[in-house]
Amino acid sequence: MSNDSSSGTLLHKVARPAFNADDTLVSIDRPAQRYIAAAVSVLGLAVYAGYLVYRAAFTLNRDALVFSLLVYFAEVHGFVSLFLYFHQLSSTLGS
Repeated sequence: MSNDSSSGTLLHKVARPAFNADDTLVSIDRPAQRYIAAAVSVLGLAVYAGYLVYRAAFTLNRDALVFSLLVYFAEVHGFVSLFLYFHQLSSTLGS
């Protein structure tokens, strides 16, 4: 509490919960559509991860290892980018 000397009244601080902007938004997609999109996203990422394991285990050229690893890490970058894209699409909100 603080004393406002000009008016002679006590000022009280009122504790308010923090404003959460996400609570004001409504999901654009229906629940079934969100679950289907999530399942397709997980399936796509699983196939991509399987491909990356296959590429690392059987198709890296040992004679040109530097070039092969550069191409492989570009594909890993594509996997991470796709994961982040799917994550971004997982909750489409609007006001």
